[in-house]
Amino acid sequence: MNVIEKIFLPVIGILLIGDSIQSQFSRKFDIELTKIHRIINAIIIGYASFIIPMTIVGVLFENKLHYVVYTHYTIGLILILLKILGFLKSPSIDIKIQINDNERLLLLPVIFISMIYLFISLYYYERGWDALHFYFPNALYFFIVDGIPSGINPLSFFPLFKPPLNSLYITYSLMVGNGTQNSTTAELHPWIFLMGTMLLVYELTFSVLRNRSHSILAALIYLSTPITYFLIYEYAYYQELPVMFFMTASFYQMSHSGKYNAYIASISAALSILSKLSGYTIILLILLSFSKNKNTKIFIISIITLFLAHNAAYDKYVGYSVIIILIGIYLIYLSYRRIQATDRTIVFVTVPTMIGSFWLWFMVSIPKISDQLLKRYISTENTQIITVYNAINNPYIIYIENGMRVSFTASVLYIFTGFGFGLFYSIPKLYAIICSEHPLMNNMKIYTLTFMMFWFAYYGDVSMRYLMPILPMLTVFITVGFIDILKKLKVDEDKIFTKFIFAITGSFFMYPFLPVDYLLLNANERLYAYHNDQLKLIIYLIIFSYLFRKAILKQWFIPRRQYRIITRITMILFLLLSTAPQLYFFITNPFDQQGFNTDANYAMRENFQQLYEVINELQINTSSIILSVNTPGLEYYTTRTVADLMFLSIADDTYYVDLNYTQAIELIHDNQIDLVVKLNTKHVYYSTYITSFANLAIMDVVGNPQYPDLFTLVMSNPEFILYARIDAN
Repeated sequence: MNVIEKIFLPVIGILLIGDSIQSQFSRKFDIELTKIHRIINAIIIGYASFIIPMTIVGVLFENKLHYVVYTHYTIGLILILLKILGFLKSPSIDIKIQINDNERLLLLPVIFISMIYLFISLYYYERGWDALHFYFPNALYFFIVDGIPSGINPLSFFPLFKPPLNSLYITYSLMVGNGTQNSTTAELHPWIFLMGTMLLVYELTFSVLRNRSHSILAALIYLSTPITYFLIYEYAYYQELPVMFFMTASFYQMSHSGKYNAYIASISAALSILSKLSGYTIILLILLSFSKNKNTKIFIISIITLFLAHNAAYDKYVGYSVIIILIGIYLIYLSYRRIQATDRTIVFVTVPTMIGSFWLWFMVSIPKISDQLLKRYISTENTQIITVYNAINNPYIIYIENGMRVSFTASVLYIFTGFGFGLFYSIPKLYAIICSEHPLMNNMKIYTLTFMMFWFAYYGDVSMRYLMPILPMLTVFITVGFIDILKKLKVDEDKIFTKFIFAITGSFFMYPFLPVDYLLLNANERLYAYHNDQLKLIIYLIIFSYLFRKAILKQWFIPRRQYRIITRITMILFLLLSTAPQLYFFITNPFDQQGFNTDANYAMRENFQQLYEVINELQINTSSIILSVNTPGLEYYTTRTVADLMFLSIADDTYYVDLNYTQAIELIHDNQIDLVVKLNTKHVYYSTYITSFANLAIMDVVGNPQYPDLFTLVMSNPEFILYARIDAN
C-alpha cells in the first residue's frame, strides 16, 4: 500500500487530470479520439497541468511552490476517488481489442519488455552521473526553498539555468510522497515517458503503413534498440526521455488536422522547451515539417544551413560543415516533395513562444549565462576554420554516450552504425530515408534531418544522448524500410517469424559483439574498437543482410508446425537474454531492494553508500563545504554543499588550479571546507584523478604530513578517503 500511495497515486492523478481536461476540450471541438491518442493527450496535458504552473509560480513567487503541488495533487486524488466510486456503481471495464494470432505473438514481447523496463524503473534507486550532479540536487533545492530561485544552486555550485521539467517532477514527488533522498517516489515518471513514446512510434507507423502488425513491430524495434534500454537503465532521470516524448508528440499532433490537435501540439512543444535546451528547436522543426509555403521553407533552410555550417567549421570541424551543407541540399529537395501540410502553424507557435520566452528571460537573469549561451550557440570562438578532427585516441575514456568521438566517420554514421542504434537496422533505415515517398514520411525526414544539422553543429562530438528526439522517427524509418524491402523481395510481410527475428537483432548490440576479435576486451576498449572499425562494421552488415535475405526467401519451406515451434523458442530465448542481468541480480538478492541496488546500481555501490552514511553521522556543521572529485550524488545524499573539482572543471570554473599552498589553506578556512574526499586506487576515475587533481595544492595539503594540524583521517575504503578539518565545528 505504501508503494501504491507514494509512487502510483500521484502519477495516476496526473494522468486522470490530463484525461479529464482533454475530454472536455475534445467534446468542445467535437472530436472523437482513439484510445491511444487519448492516452498520449492525457500524458501531455497531465504534465502540463502542474509543470507549467510550477515553473511560473516557482520563478515569480517565493515559498509558493507547494500551493501548486498540493492543489494539483488534491484534484488528482478527487478524480481517482470519483473513478473508484464510478466503477463500484457500474463495475465494468470497456476494453475491446481484436487482434489476430500474428499481432498477439508480436504484442507479447512488447508487453514483457515493457514490464521489465517497469521493474527497472521501480526497483533501481537514483542513478546517472548528470542526474545525480544536476537534476536531483536541483529538485532537492527547489523542495527546500519551495521555489525556483535565480542564481547558483548552493548544493552543487552550478547555475540553475537548465530547463526544469525533470527536476520539477522529482520535486513534486518529494512533496506529495514524503520522499527522501533514498526514495524520491519519482520512479514511475521515466517509464511513463518511455511508454508514451512507444505509443507514438506505434501511431506514426500506423499513419504510414495502416497495418497494426507492422505498427506493433515498430514498437518492438523501439524497445529492442539498445539505446532504449540504456535510457531507462542509465539515463532515466536525465532530460532525454521527456524531451523525446514531448517533441515527438508535437509532431504527432500536428500530423492530425484541426485546431484541437494544433493546441495540444503547442502545449507539448512548450513542455519540450521546459525539458531540455535542444527543445527550443521544436518550433522550427514543426514549421519546416508542416508549412505549405515552399519558398519560405527553402529560404529558412538555406539560412539555417549556412549559419550552422559556419559555426561548425569554426567551433567543431570543417567536415561537419560539409555534412550540414549536404543535408541542407537534401532538405531543399524534400521541400519540393509532397508532404502532409497544415495551416495551423500560427496556432501551434503561441504557447511554446510564450513559455520559451519566459524561461529564456529566467536563464539570462542568471549572471554569465547569457554570455555562455551566446558563446555556445551564436558566436564562434575561433578565428580560423578547424581542419583537424579532435578524435579521442584513449580507449579508457570512451563510454556509452561518446563513442562517436573515436573518428569523424564514426560520428557521421552514428545513427546507422553507432552501437546504441542497432547496426543491423541500418539498411532499412537508409532505404526509407532515400526511397520512401509517403507524404508523412517526407515530413519526418525534414524533421529528422533538420535536427541532425543542429546535432552536427553543436553536439556531434559531445554525446549521442542529444539524438534522442529523433529516435522515434528513426524507428519508424526502420519499420517502413523493412516492410518496403520485403515487398520488393516479394516476401509476405505478415510472416511473424521474419518480423520477430529482425526486431530482436537490435538487442544483440546491448553488449557489442562485433567485431568478434574484440569480444573479450573490457567495456571501454570494446566500445572504442567497435566504433573505430567502421569498415569491419559495414562488412558485417553486408554479410548479415545477405544471410537474412537468404533466410527469409527460404522461410516458405519450413513446415507450419516447426515454424510455430521455432518462433516460440526464439521468443523465449530473446526474452531470457534481454532480462539476464536483472534476473541474475534479483536471484542473488531475492526481494532485497537495497542489496539489489548495491550490486546492480553503480551509484548505490557499497563504497559510496559507506561514504555518505559516515558523512551524515558526523557532528559537523551542515552549512560547511565538502571538497571532492567526481562524486555525483554526494550533495544530494548529504544535503551539503559539495565543491566537486571535476564538476567545476566541466563548468569552466577552475580558479583553484593556480593556487599555491598558502592560498589553498586560506581558501579552505575562509570558505569553511570542513570535509575533503580523495579518491582511492579502486575508483574507476583514479588514474585521471592522480594526473589532473591529486597534485593541486588544494588537494595535496589534505592529509599532507607537512600540515598535520589541518585535516585528520575519518574513513578509508577501496574507492574513497575521507578527511575532516581538525578545527571544524
